[in-house]
Amino acid sequence: MEVILLNDVPKLGHKFEVKRVSPGYARNYLLPHKLVEPSTTQALKRLENLKKRHEAELAEKLAGFEKALKKLENKTISIVAKANDNGHLFESLNQVSIKEAIKAQVEVDVEPAWITIKNPIKEVGKHKVVLSSGDKKGELELEVKPQTHS
Repeated sequence: MEVILLNDVPKLGHKFEVKRVSPGYARNYLLPHKLVEPSTTQALKRLENLKKRHEAELAEKLAGFEKALKKLENKTISIVAKANDNGHLFESLNQVSIKEAIKAQVEVDVEPAWITIKNPIKEVGKHKVVLSSGDKKGELELEVKPQTHS
């Protein structure tokens, strides 16, 4: 049976691919979980339109990413966070908190998925943050400062 993958399916294929599977696998697992749809002429036409729309969205996101990288080039983003006397943060910084700081300081909207940090940031100081989308990459310096008590 030929089916169109609606999502990535491990060991089978990626979204929008047309694959041949056994009827039992399709009927008992893939179709009930809405991972595929039967391959018909109408479905194949709809698939082409979905592919085009998906590619256009990807191109638009990549253009937005490149624009964001240019604005963030050679910038240092500062975040003030509560920390103890040893410089250890009470709350770690993650992709969402970094995204919010970038938007507040540089007025650039980045997606949290573009931000790559090896581990959540838990210390005061300067940190390198990698921004990547597809094969494009850029770096950003993040400076974490302790919140002063008044």
